[in-house]
Amino acid sequence: TMVDGSVLEQNEAKDASTTDPSGGMEANQETWMEQGDTQATKAAPAPAPQSDDEEKMEPNGRSMTEAWQATLAFLRNKWVLFLVLGLLGVGYALLGTLATAFDGLSWKAWFSLASVTVLVGCLAVGILPTHVLFAITLGVLVAFQCVSPPDSLVGFSNVGVATVAILFMVANGVTRTNALGIMFRYFMGNKRISLRLALFKIVTPLGLASGFLNNTPIFAMAIPVILRWCRTVQYAPSKLLMPINNALILGGTITLIGTSTNLIVSGLAESDQTLVDKEGNPLSFGIFGITKLGVIYFGIGVIYVVIFAPIDAMLPARQTYDSQIAEHAKEYMVSMRVSSKAKTVINQTVESAGLRHLRGLFLVEIQRGPSIIPAPAPDDRIEEGDVLVFSGQIDTVVDLYKRDAGLVPIQTEGEEPMLSPRFTHSLYEVVVSPNSLLLNGRRIRDVGFRQQFGAAVVAVASSSGSLIMNQKLGDIELHGGDTLLVEAGPRFYRRWGRNPNFALVYPLKDSSPPRDDWPHIIVSLTIAAAMVAIAAAEVTGIYTTAIVAALAMLLTGCQNIRESGAAIDIPVMLTIALAFGVGKSIETTGAGAAIANFIVWWLKPLGAIGVLFAIYVVVAILTSVITNNGAVAIMFPIVSGILKDGTVSNLDPYSAMYVLMLAGSASFSTPIGYQTNLMAHSAGAYQFSDWVRFGLGLQIVLMVVGVVGAFYLY
Repeated sequence: TMVDGSVLEQNEAKDASTTDPSGGMEANQETWMEQGDTQATKAAPAPAPQSDDEEKMEPNGRSMTEAWQATLAFLRNKWVLFLVLGLLGVGYALLGTLATAFDGLSWKAWFSLASVTVLVGCLAVGILPTHVLFAITLGVLVAFQCVSPPDSLVGFSNVGVATVAILFMVANGVTRTNALGIMFRYFMGNKRISLRLALFKIVTPLGLASGFLNNTPIFAMAIPVILRWCRTVQYAPSKLLMPINNALILGGTITLIGTSTNLIVSGLAESDQTLVDKEGNPLSFGIFGITKLGVIYFGIGVIYVVIFAPIDAMLPARQTYDSQIAEHAKEYMVSMRVSSKAKTVINQTVESAGLRHLRGLFLVEIQRGPSIIPAPAPDDRIEEGDVLVFSGQIDTVVDLYKRDAGLVPIQTEGEEPMLSPRFTHSLYEVVVSPNSLLLNGRRIRDVGFRQQFGAAVVAVASSSGSLIMNQKLGDIELHGGDTLLVEAGPRFYRRWGRNPNFALVYPLKDSSPPRDDWPHIIVSLTIAAAMVAIAAAEVTGIYTTAIVAALAMLLTGCQNIRESGAAIDIPVMLTIALAFGVGKSIETTGAGAAIANFIVWWLKPLGAIGVLFAIYVVVAILTSVITNNGAVAIMFPIVSGILKDGTVSNLDPYSAMYVLMLAGSASFSTPIGYQTNLMAHSAGAYQFSDWVRFGLGLQIVLMVVGVVGAFYLY
């Protein structure tokens, strides 16, 4: 115990100066590279003195010519960005000269507009992560006194922002119990049906669920299930993933809590006491205030995707990257026992259980007592107690591990099972060090992994690239460079990440199996439903009910504290909070009011509905190239200025705010506007043109529906 404690303290001290465990592979690789560079430096002879004719070198070792060539290459690759920024600069100059709305605008207002323009351009080309770009922009604005320090931090104290963070925890409690996974299996089945019927059966329940839960964890959990179903029924995933993603975004517009964009707009509007309705009362948004418009918006969107997605001219069938398996990819052999809790496979055939045509995974054999069924046929039936032996790549093995809590990995014989619940475990890739005296040349059963490291070996991939077959796991002899897939608790990386027996320890992200039992499934769904019902009845606000729901998820064991904290998407939260400060600079410098006056002057002949169309178009364009939350945070002061101006008759504040919410979620025509777009883009192997071809029509249809509906319903 004292030795373990010493090791733990040493490893914790080392971890204090390293990055997060999720970046463990990169950290170790950098360490190896640094060690390699050091050894190479020691071995190399001393360089000869540099002559005056030799080229000058920069501190990082690159020549001035190489640096100049890199600069020219950057300019060539980003010339479109610089051209657009230049044209916008000319446009700003013309506005300042010709438009009376911009007369007398201070240099701080122009600087704020220029900063936001550069921000949007950088976001569009992805120079840096979104939250980093917002932080840099806000820092520059504070430095030039375009926004005061208290105003720059207003997003970090906003109730809407805090509510988004808490709802991440609540949604994670539902997904960790696998409640949504069971719903997927119920609606989708394993038989081939018409593509339009399949789309309707999938997008309708998922879209409705997205109205009450964050759509990012829903889509993250849906993707592997959808990919498995597509492989089973032989549909291209590209025919489903983009339509499902669009339905999830549309479903978020049904309620106030369906998407963070709605909460951000409502938080901004309610915090601005000078914004009032037609009766002079401050704006207040109920959880179902947007529902009568959102349901129509969602319904029209679902009809569009169901009709047009099966048409190849609108949405081609793409070959996914998952189907293009590398010839020399590393493969594992893993055995899974079918326990009584295996809901998805017991008494099912191999085909109906979805175990045929798996991406990068092959069912080698079924072990049933003393008999073996090699290369199982599609109609072979799986029974309780069977051992399923698979050969596959790491990502598909992880999918299998998470798929059903009743599929239990077969571990080394003779070792006691791990005492902690399986849903608290994760998978780690561990590479055996060639210098390990404990592991190198010994059988797995002789090492005693459970006693030595508190982990269980699940699978082995040979360093030679050959597949290990016809050997029990415990009889496999380890050699330097072999990769082990081990199951362990959350402290494994901290304790053994720098152990000399391992050349590399890499935690596999999101590899924990769900807590797949009916009591917790029922409890998690009940908590989520009660949260929505209490907020809808206006007994208390959504912020309070969300806190209570998150605590209830913890107290009932639907998730633990570590999982709850990890569920919060820190980059997304930083982006939202920082965007508030950037938007504040547009408001306080007068730039927002000037743009609002210009829009009013330009579109006043068209009346209130013309202004609503302008709001939708501008925000939809912004949200297609930057984040949706950033788009509404930047546009809110402009919309607020239009409302406060009061010269546009019949423009209801609620109509304008709901149009702002809908347009902020309308990221259908590019893959970069929203995080689930990027998830779908990668998993479906889409091209950029696919998003434009399929999403632009949806964008136009929904713009008309949203603007006209908001004008007449509010």
